[in-house]
Amino acid sequence: GITKTTSKHEQIRSAVGADDDRLQLLTSDDVSQDAKFKDVVFCAPPSGFDDYPAAVRNAIEQYWDKGLGGCFVFTSSGGIYGQGSDGETVTETSPTADPVTNPRTAKLVGAETACRDGGGCAL
Repeated sequence: GITKTTSKHEQIRSAVGADDDRLQLLTSDDVSQDAKFKDVVFCAPPSGFDDYPAAVRNAIEQYWDKGLGGCFVFTSSGGIYGQGSDGETVTETSPTADPVTNPRTAKLVGAETACRDGGGCAL
């Protein structure tokens, strides 16, 4: 895994039950500029980026090797769909919350679009 800092590495290892070398955790500064991976999961919160969609595009371009047959997965949020009305079930086809009044929604929708445009999928 690639993280911004090492501050949560031990917590991550504990949470996934990887107390040996099966899970390699590095910071983005420690990863070689030419390193590419078959599978990439982008699960960083929008709060850590000035331009969240650009961060997703950068991760696709910098870390994912599409030619290896893997996938790029962006972990989004069901929160982009707002609260629904009258107790209705909110699904992937529900309208998104208003990005004008909800900047977090705008970041997430933009990041999902960047992911799909780059050949990845959003969960």
